[in-house]
Amino acid sequence: MSIWTNKAALRAARVSLASLTGLAGLMGLVACQTVGGPAGLPTLSLLAQPPVAVLGGSMVLAAAKGYCPDPAMVTQTDGAAVALIGRCSDRETTHPAVLTVSIGQAGSGSAMAAGQASVVAFLQGDAGRAMLSRDGKADNVKIISARGVDGQVLLQVQDVAIGRHWRAMLDVSGRLVSITAVGPGLPDAVGRALVQDTAAALRRANRTPGQVPLPERSE
Repeated sequence: MSIWTNKAALRAARVSLASLTGLAGLMGLVACQTVGGPAGLPTLSLLAQPPVAVLGGSMVLAAAKGYCPDPAMVTQTDGAAVALIGRCSDRETTHPAVLTVSIGQAGSGSAMAAGQASVVAFLQGDAGRAMLSRDGKADNVKIISARGVDGQVLLQVQDVAIGRHWRAMLDVSGRLVSITAVGPGLPDAVGRALVQDTAAALRRANRTPGQVPLPERSE
């Protein structure tokens, strides 16, 4: 199966964030639900929350340790969803960041069936970079690195709209999921760890019987 036959699935799975008002808007949405942490850094006011189910209960949101989904930060439309996930820990080791989890429509995960190398090749082309772009313009995105790892595609992307960030793309319960991590001064290593740990958490939360989970990231 060629990744080119799955372009429609990739595009359908990408929930557009264009309606959000840039990175400042993302941070503002999270901040409006927060209280001050150490040094004034925002933390979600709900430190312990039950699992957040979306899309009629077909998916459960999960994230890296120290970051918690909030139902108020989820948008669902046309069988797809976008969740903005912020910190729920006041530990200074929990970096101020916003995780964006975009969940495609049912069946969109089939785009990964061509293999991680084919998905990477598609994303490096004009159509793929336009899909990754915040404003839909391929010229505004540069892929710094891209490779398949642990059942997912891991990319470091430079986007004119939101700067350099890490993104992971993977199939979770038959849906194509894209995870990004952005934050003021977020170190590259931390951003990468956040998207990988969030990918693993999503796989664990939505694992079907007999499915092998993503391995824990080694420190």
